Amino acid sequence: MVDGQVRATPASGAAVPPERRRVAIVGAGIIGSSWALVFARAGWEVRVFARHAEVRKSLHERVRQAAAAARPIAPDVAPSEILSRIEVSVSLDDALQGRSGCRSRWKRTWR
Repeated sequence: MVDGQVRATPASGAAVPPERRRVAIVGAGIIGSSWALVFARAGWEVRVFARHAEVRKSLHERVRQAAAAARPIAPDVAPSEILSRIEVSVSLDDALQGRSGCRSRWKRTWR
């Protein structure tokens, strides 16, 4: 339940609401890429910020591999569909733009 409304996810077998939710993830290491996979698989638009170019460059491949490995136990969403929901940002400001629930102190911490 989010904001007093039940939100269906692809995992539940119900349709994702038309007003797709948005989330920003700061960091694209093991934990950040895992959260990106979880949110994208559930129908969220995901924007990920990582400071290091190598980490940004490899994010989609790491998420694709994890999604493919999980396919036998979670076959309802194709890895290509998951990846289409994940955007990599080169700046924290871009990652946070238009995302709800962001706190301004995050910006100060990551600058």
